[in-house]
Amino acid sequence: WQSWLLGAVPVTLLLLAWAFVTSGAAEERIISPTILPSPAEVVASFPLLWFDRALTRNLAVSFARVVEGFLLALVVSFPLGVLMGSFTKVKAAFTPLTIFGAYLPIPTLVPLTLSLFGTAELQKVMFLALAFSIYLVPLFVAAAWAQIPLARALGDAPKASFDALEEVLRGQDPRQGLQGLPL
Repeated sequence: WQSWLLGAVPVTLLLLAWAFVTSGAAEERIISPTILPSPAEVVASFPLLWFDRALTRNLAVSFARVVEGFLLALVVSFPLGVLMGSFTKVKAAFTPLTIFGAYLPIPTLVPLTLSLFGTAELQKVMFLALAFSIYLVPLFVAAAWAQIPLARALGDAPKASFDALEEVLRGQDPRQGLQGLPL
């Protein structure tokens, strides 16, 4: 219960601060209602959003777009990350791109994807896929290095890496059968 209470404190403080800066008449507020409406105004506008503005349909479309972008990024990033974590030459080839991507502000991908894919649905999905990939590739590289010590110990990266990765994906510890080996 303490963790719930400690988690509720910052949320409560934020809500109180929001109510404070948006209280009073529109002209007397610290922050204009066009910039930040009060909590009561947000709650009051919810039925209009839900019924008249098709909030659920728009949520479903956005959710599907995010899932498509994530899956596309996963399809590219997972194999690339595992290959980079398993083979030093592949890592050497793609490390400059991952370093560049790590310092690239995500909003800079908007004009790039607009110019490459237009303004249709494909642009939105590709933007999300690129944005997810920037963070997924290094994550999978780190996971490959951390979860596949067998490949490094035996020096047989191609076979050992993928055998150990298969065991990790099945939820097994790849080091289980290696108690007698010096790792």
